[in-house]
Amino acid sequence: MQKTMEQISLFTQSVFFIDQEDKEFKERVLKDDGLKDIEAFKKVLRPSLGSLENIFFIKGLSVKEASYCKDKKDESNLNTDSSSCLLRGVYFISAPEDSGFIAFHRRDERTLFNLTLQKSLRVPHPDFLTDFNFVPKDNTVLFFHDKMELDYTKNARDEERVYISFGIGMG
Repeated sequence: MQKTMEQISLFTQSVFFIDQEDKEFKERVLKDDGLKDIEAFKKVLRPSLGSLENIFFIKGLSVKEASYCKDKKDESNLNTDSSSCLLRGVYFISAPEDSGFIAFHRRDERTLFNLTLQKSLRVPHPDFLTDFNFVPKDNTVLFFHDKMELDYTKNARDEERVYISFGIGMG
């Protein structure tokens, strides 16, 4: 387990994304307006998890939790808080062009107040330095370390932004 944790720690400042398309799964989620079959989601995600395992030379990654999210105009509902997962991920089912982006940050050592303020505003806070902006697109899976600071901008489009946020653990 120690070796696995060292390998996962390499992931701490990394963001990976993989194109992943499963038209049948996408159509079912959009039709159901939700994630009704978590086992189907795990099956769809397995190739992406396999790629991640190959990058870090580890085995046994699995989806531990998942939630369906839908952002209407001026909303951002991405929840990446989890105490039980090593890694987080987002599977973008429908991400209209120019609907927003995810800004990943490294924290400038400031007060806890600023962190709380930044999270409640859901906008990039000046006390955080942006390391990487990710612009989501349909059928993309994004992986990042559970403790990585990020902001997901509000949906700037009239079209809904649909995605599944999930946590990954061992076993």
